[in-house]
Amino acid sequence: MTHDIRDDSPETITGTRAASAYEQVATWMQANDMSYSENPEQGWFSLRYTCDNADFRMIIDVADEPKGPKLLVHAYFPVRVPETRRAAVADLLSRINHSIWLGSLAIDHRDGEVSVRTAMPVDDGSFTEGQLEHLFFTTLNLADRRLPGICAAAFGGVPADVAFEMGQVPAREGLQ
Repeated sequence: MTHDIRDDSPETITGTRAASAYEQVATWMQANDMSYSENPEQGWFSLRYTCDNADFRMIIDVADEPKGPKLLVHAYFPVRVPETRRAAVADLLSRINHSIWLGSLAIDHRDGEVSVRTAMPVDDGSFTEGQLEHLFFTTLNLADRRLPGICAAAFGGVPADVAFEMGQVPAREGLQ
């Protein structure tokens, strides 16, 4: 999955009015014709997004904190890792996390759910459309690119070092 990230201007998404971070995300999602559900009281949006390898459940969480809002984007993988393979997948996720500069992958050892999370502090309470798009699509691209390797480690018994190489860009010879 590829998506061009726009960085049209340094203005906030809603223009001159000082909108809350939650309102800025809602405006961005509406402008991009995204179908979503929301919980304004708890400050999150939920949606599904189709990529090249799978449909991912997404959560955009706008956390209002005393030092300023924080924007978190989560992508949840459409598979559950079997209990017997969770340690191997955790090893793979550790390797992936060491190689990326934005975001982190995690596995819930209770149920085998794998997710990606990226976050951005919003110091002055506003952010640009380009920043939100970058955070959103970085999360999705990371999830989509790493899904085949995670599935190989979880269901095919592929060792973590080999599964790690499956998500490298560009893909290395012999792993396709």
